Amino acid sequence: MEAFPHIKTIDSYLEHGKHDLDRYPQSSTIDFHNRASFQERKLAIYLTENIQYEFQPLEYYIYCTQLMQAECLATAYRSWKRLWQGPGREYCGGALVWQLNDCWPGQSWSIVDYYLRPKLAYFAVKRELADITIGMKRVTAFDQKKEQKHTPANSENIHELQIWATNFTLNPIYPMCALRVQAWNIMTGQIISFYPDVDQVFLPPNRSIEIADIPIDGEGGFDIVVAAYLINTTTQQQVARSVNWPEPLKYVHLQRPKSLVCKIVSESEQSVVELEAEVPVKGVKLEAKGDKFDEVKFDDNCMDLVPGEKVRIKVQGLNPGDEESLFVTFLEGADLL
Repeated sequence: MEAFPHIKTIDSYLEHGKHDLDRYPQSSTIDFHNRASFQERKLAIYLTENIQYEFQPLEYYIYCTQLMQAECLATAYRSWKRLWQGPGREYCGGALVWQLNDCWPGQSWSIVDYYLRPKLAYFAVKRELADITIGMKRVTAFDQKKEQKHTPANSENIHELQIWATNFTLNPIYPMCALRVQAWNIMTGQIISFYPDVDQVFLPPNRSIEIADIPIDGEGGFDIVVAAYLINTTTQQQVARSVNWPEPLKYVHLQRPKSLVCKIVSESEQSVVELEAEVPVKGVKLEAKGDKFDEVKFDDNCMDLVPGEKVRIKVQGLNPGDEESLFVTFLEGADLL
């Protein structure tokens, strides 16, 4: 799955930089900097089938390609790890990242571009490769009534949310973890009663474990977003986190937050960016403006926000009060573009 590099990397190979006439997707110069066969068609198909996007401004188009790549690779790594299910059930023994970085500035499969600027997929893969993770997947089963077995006319679709966890350490984790699952209406941010807490979750060593299959009412819960957390019951600290959205995202009525709080605080001599919003927000990307861009390093990025939760990201190169130096991008619906 390809993605465009950062806009600064593209400007570096355009003769006149940000003033170049070829500074748009599908220009001859930008196309020349992609050596994959049929790259235009493939990327267009992925984008069109999955998210609402725009060609202009170029920076937002770049964001959309990187978000698409991040979603693709996160899904792949999450699913592969799920298949490592313990002795006798090792259905997938690992995966290699292709590719890590570029040897030439351009659009490619890399998750770090030629100038070592990480794409959003870098952070997505990093999260999925943590020792302890939690995953979710919406599935639809076709329940055909016996009296209508030769036609789908009166069939029913049964929707479920599957939840699993992975513990890739060599030590069992029990009974220190609890499962918390919450859901929100995507348009209003209103919390929805979804699934009771599980106070004790046993995570055996070096494998994945299935936790729950939760029925979803309606058409697959297309108006809700679900977050699942593993909590250390001793310290009450979050061990793992996952946010699940309806798919494809292009059908989701995403809302622009009225109050997306982005604040830098100091914690144990470390700067931390705190993010929160009153409605669910998809794929929040942080970057530093102007000349500070390459100096500022984020520990994580491309985060999904849900109401009532404060997401915290460690950052180097910024201090409390530097909020004006941050630029925030997130996925927006067609009516918001």
